[in-house]
Amino acid sequence: MLLCILGPGFSSTLQAQITDIRDCAGSCMAADVTVTHVFVAQANQNPLPSCIPGNTTSGTIFIEIENGSNGNRGAIRFAADLFINGVDSGADITFCNDGPLSAGGSSILSGGTITWTCGQQ
Repeated sequence: MLLCILGPGFSSTLQAQITDIRDCAGSCMAADVTVTHVFVAQANQNPLPSCIPGNTTSGTIFIEIENGSNGNRGAIRFAADLFINGVDSGADITFCNDGPLSAGGSSILSGGTITWTCGQQ
């Protein structure tokens, strides 16, 4: 999982060349924003109800991040691979958050809805 930070001048306009943000180690070395918790729940962040093993179920993936710097972050790009039963599912969790993320603060961000077979991990 790789978290890339953008400054306050971040623009959501797409460029002609798009870089996979999971491969941006050259420009994302600040390491001051960390993922502290990832969980799947209902859209309102309540726990998922029980499911029947083998049935398809879905939930919203949430990512809690913390800003360990002394400055506000204007925008955050996030990308991760989704593993089910220890195998890369081929699904990517990618999103941008326009912030701000306050200095020393934390936020819980929605990474969208995922679907899986009940009983998988």
